[in-house]
Formats: sequence, structure tokens, C-alpha cells
Amino acid sequence: MYHGSAWLGSTIVHENGSLTLVETTLYASHALGHVPVVLVFALLTAGTWLCMTGGERPVRSRRIPILAAMVLTCVVIITIAISLSHFGPENT
Repeated sequence: MYHGSAWLGSTIVHENGSLTLVETTLYASHALGHVPVVLVFALLTAGTWLCMTGGERPVRSRRIPILAAMVLTCVVIITIAISLSHFGPENT
């Protein structure tokens, strides 16, 4: 009601005054800046878990980290592609 529309996807919502709700949600170049931090947290969490459990894991679970790494690699590649196409190489 405040914006006078049921569709808020094209409404400017970002503090810089130029990004819409959709662009803010899919702000690929900003997300790329968080990849190193998230990677460090993930490695610290995995290392802590291995230290606390003694590093023992079932044989079938060896596929899960490989699959997760493949999926996350694809997500980063797609994010880079979106960032390059929408925001350009300088911002990416």
C-alpha cells in the first residue's frame, strides 16, 4: 500500500537509491565479496567438527562433501556470470 503497487520487484529499495528489490536480492557483485568470508567460516566449522568428533565419518558420507563442493562451485560461477553481465567487470 505504501508504494501503491502489489509488485515490489521494480521498487527502489537499496540505500544507494538506484537498485530495485529484484536487483538487491540478486546483487551478485556484492555476494561475491562475501564468498571468501563464508568459505573461511565453512572451513572453520568443518575443522571444528572434525576435531570434536575425532574425524570419523561413515564411508557413504564421502560423496556429500564432493557434491556440496560441486554445487557451490556452480553457484559461484553463476554468480560471477550474473555480476559480469549486469554490473560489469569493474564492479565485479
